[in-house]
Amino acid sequence: YLARDGSNGSLKWNIGSLNSTGDTITWSGNQAFRGISTEIPQTIYDPDTNNVICAYKSAGESDVGKMVAITLASSGTSFGNGSEVTFNNSATRSIALAYDTYNDKTVVFYSSGGSSYAGKAKVVSLSGTNNRTISLGSEATFDTDAVRAMSATFCSNTNKVVVFYENTSDNDHAYAVVGTVSGTSITFGTPQKFNAGATPQLGAGYYATGNRVFCAYRAGGASFDGHYIAGRVEGTTINFDTAVNFNNQQASYPDVTHDPDTDNMIVAIR
Repeated sequence: YLARDGSNGSLKWNIGSLNSTGDTITWSGNQAFRGISTEIPQTIYDPDTNNVICAYKSAGESDVGKMVAITLASSGTSFGNGSEVTFNNSATRSIALAYDTYNDKTVVFYSSGGSSYAGKAKVVSLSGTNNRTISLGSEATFDTDAVRAMSATFCSNTNKVVVFYENTSDNDHAYAVVGTVSGTSITFGTPQKFNAGATPQLGAGYYATGNRVFCAYRAGGASFDGHYIAGRVEGTTINFDTAVNFNNQQASYPDVTHDPDTDNMIVAIR
């Protein structure tokens, strides 16, 4: 896992190795990764190059958005990384990553201060030595409104990426939009509102068996309780099911993943 040091904002890695039965983790210990003050680090695994892509806001450099590709050493306890690349040369308020297994590309989503914090995206390609050289496609806009919290996932049934986000220009209501990757470019459908209330935190995932994108979120208001919603992607639109309240108490930092052994979606909250 990647963690931010609260004392100086630097980033550190701690690499875990599972034992043969998969029930015990041995940790390598914290390893320095980035000494400059850094915020909102996000990571995603690229299975085609066996690398991890890490994107973050460089708070020590006027909040620009940067990213780097990282390779885990064969020993399993150390790593090597390529050169840092800037994907947003202005203040970056939020970041999300999704990996498109059909096109073998990562997509980085972000809010760009250079465009009044509109929602932007770029396709990320890896090449070169150990596939650690990053190249970026042209910037695309998924919402001209200002956006903040966001999370993204890939729908393997339709080969589309979906980003869920908070629209701060519309009273912090929650939206989602479908993206289509083609080569090094991405295009988007029309954003769709799925929660007509403040949605300051959310986490996205994909349920392949039910062919549904899935989002757990913290609903604003007096209770800040936890909800989730699922939807079927059809073309560039999403047909949403009815939202479900899964926690009547405050639900902070929701995240979601699919458990393939039980075929269930798991939501984690604080």
